[in-house]
Amino acid sequence: MSESENFNSKTPSTLAQLLDIDSQLSAQEDQLRTQLESIQQKRNSLKVVIGLFAEADKAKVTNSIKESIPQANTKKQLENIDESMAVSQTIPNELPIALESKKGKKTASPSKPKSQTKKTQSKKTVKQTPGWQQYLLDEFRNSSLPQAISSVIKSQPERVWDINAVAEAIFVDKIPHEVKKKVRLQITNLLAQGARENKWYRGQQGFYTMSKEAAKLSSTET
Repeated sequence: MSESENFNSKTPSTLAQLLDIDSQLSAQEDQLRTQLESIQQKRNSLKVVIGLFAEADKAKVTNSIKESIPQANTKKQLENIDESMAVSQTIPNELPIALESKKGKKTASPSKPKSQTKKTQSKKTVKQTPGWQQYLLDEFRNSSLPQAISSVIKSQPERVWDINAVAEAIFVDKIPHEVKKKVRLQITNLLAQGARENKWYRGQQGFYTMSKEAAKLSSTET
């Protein structure tokens, strides 16, 4: 038998073996594919369950937050009401100032707004206190500026007073220039206001008197 015949006789047997191996591999591939599909289905089912649990937990957290927010607001409102009642009972006439002084503070006792109100009032008093009061003559220490002006003009009813004369009759000589300017402006406004209210008469510009006749004579002077 020749070598070619011998090869041909063996070829079908080898081919059959190879085909058998390929068939086995194909079967294993189908089996693995089936297993993979089964695993994927299990994972998909597991994801659905996980999603359900996640939604449930999210809903619980949301509900707990919604429930806690009204409680916190109610507690804060009650604290504000208690503080407002304490302030109104302690100093009812100074409620706006006391509430203003309490802004920005978390807690405060009823006595604190009262002390803060006094501080606020003292600061306002200092700011509103005119600097010219310390330069008043002794006889006008307890008088307001309108009262002092009225007293000066009435002290000599027939006299026609100019603004500088009124100022000199009320204040000491040693008064700072800046203070004197402010005082003169206030006296000017108060004299004009008094004339409009018929407390005295206006003569020529800047002159005032208690006498109507003197005012007429003054207004005709050049």
